[in-house]
Order: sequence, then structure tokens, then C-alpha cells
Amino acid sequence: MKKVLNIVNSSALRRLNDDFVSPLIDIFVSAKEECTSVRKSSIYVKLTREKASVINSAFEQIVVAKSKLTFEEECDQFVVLLGIDELKYLRATFLYQTRQLDVGNYSLSVVKFKASVKRLFASYIYEVLFDNEDIWNSLNLPQLKRELFHDNFRRDNDYPASCPYCDLDTINSRGSIKIEHLLPKSKFPLLSVYPLNLLSACESCNSGGFGKGSKVVTQLASPYFCSIGETVDFQFDQLSHTVFVDACGGELGTEGFLSLLNLKKRYQQHNIGIQLHRRMDAFISTVSHIPKNAGELREYLEKCQAGAPFTVALTYWLENVYFPANGI
Repeated sequence: MKKVLNIVNSSALRRLNDDFVSPLIDIFVSAKEECTSVRKSSIYVKLTREKASVINSAFEQIVVAKSKLTFEEECDQFVVLLGIDELKYLRATFLYQTRQLDVGNYSLSVVKFKASVKRLFASYIYEVLFDNEDIWNSLNLPQLKRELFHDNFRRDNDYPASCPYCDLDTINSRGSIKIEHLLPKSKFPLLSVYPLNLLSACESCNSGGFGKGSKVVTQLASPYFCSIGETVDFQFDQLSHTVFVDACGGELGTEGFLSLLNLKKRYQQHNIGIQLHRRMDAFISTVSHIPKNAGELREYLEKCQAGAPFTVALTYWLENVYFPANGI
């Protein structure tokens, strides 16, 4: 629910998209139009030395272990399977979707592509080639292993203790190989390695049955562009220790975010209410100086809570329930 940065990862992943993914899609179109292989297409031949080096590194990688098929062979098969209109539509969709994310619009409709598109972009480019050492060497950048992605994300966000999605759980451990896709790669395969679609999240948010999974909503706010926690309302039932969360004024992007992450149901869990109320009691019993205003309060929480889980809900409770009740 917090606004986040992803500066280091975004810089590297933009290079990956600009020098690999985007020219690769252009190569597909030219190869189909010219009835030739990807390596013989006019777009490939005209590549700069730098981009050719990246494409060549990718082409040489084995992406199907059993058959030992290289990425180049898979790309040639991919061009054969799709028609020219399908490939041009794929290119137009990639440009449209990436431009929309660049301006903070995540309310995108799912585009139905053939299974081969998902396989190439989500299974091969993301699953196999994303952190390939040779590709990152050809970009003259450090190898972006998934562990390093999480390290970079933490550093950019001053080492948060809680998940930026839900504020309920701790963020992924360094050893996690999972990187969260805000728009699921199963439905938006062309955005599988796009920087504004990737971030670190907790295991629950990333799970299919409990969190987001491959679900899609019509309106969606992104933590890269706003602090979603500032557009939600909390209600606290003291007797049942139940916490209710909703979007302020029915704000559609926030409503979509809460629905996508299943947060209304997750916040109502009994153990969540118990933990949050313990945090409330701890604040009341240990605070030595009552903050006089919202600025002091946020400064106190930033210093003492250090981004721990439930900070968003605790801040709301202090500002809207505890302080007003005590005439502060």
C-alpha cells in the first residue's frame, strides 16, 4: 500500500527492453514479411553492434532443455506459426501497453494471443533468459539475478520490512526466485520483463489462491505511481478484533487494487486483527511523547516502526480514531 521506487532495476530492465525485446519484435515482423529466418531479416542485419551483441547472446541460449532447442530456433518457429497481421498486432500491442504503464495507466484490457506468444515471452524470455549472464554481459551491466533484483528493490526503498502491496507481511527473502508481476505474465506476456510491471512482494500477495495470482481487474492503481494506503479507509471492531478496509470514496483504482490482492478478506482474518490490536496497545503503553500533529506522528512512526507490517493501518487508527478520541 506504499509508493515504491525501483530505480536500479528499472534502469537495467529498460536497457533489456530497448536493446533486446523491442528490436526482437521488429525482427519477427521483418522476417515474416521477407519470408526468411530471424537472423537473415533486414532488421537484424541493420542492428547496431551493441544491439546485435545482445540479440546474438539470446539466440545462442538453449531454452528447451530436452530437445536442446536454442532461442534462435524457437524464434524461427514462432515466426512461422504467426501470420504477418498477428505479428504486427503484437508489435502495436507491445508499444501501446508499455506506453500506458509509463504514464501510470494499469487499467488495461487482456489481449488474447496464441499460446506460442505466452511461451516465447513469459516462459522463455522471463523464465529462462531474464537473468542470463551472457545477455547481461552483452549489455555491459551486472547480471540481474532475481536475488539481486530484491536487493536493489530494498535498497531503493530504504530496506522496508513489510510488503509494499499489502502491509501485512514481511517482504520476500533474498533467496526467493519469485518476482511479482502487477499485471500477470500469463495474461500480459509482452510485459513479462517490463520494469514498471515488476516488483518485490510477499509470498501471500504472489500466491494464486490467497493473493493475486493471475487475476485481472478493470481499474487498477499502481504502487509505482501513488501511495495506495493514503486512499483507503479502515474500520476497527474492538470487540471482535476485526479490521475492515475499503477504498476512500469508492476510488476505482484503489478498489481494483484491494480486489486484486484480496485485501478486504485478508485484513478481516482474526489473526490480523489480533496482531494489529497488539500493536495499538503497544503504542499506547510505550509512547513517551504524544505527537502533536500529523507531521510529528508520521515522523514518530517512521522512526519507531521502520516500515514494519501494519504501519499503514496503525497510522490511520492513530490519526482518525485514537487522537480524535483523546482530543488531540
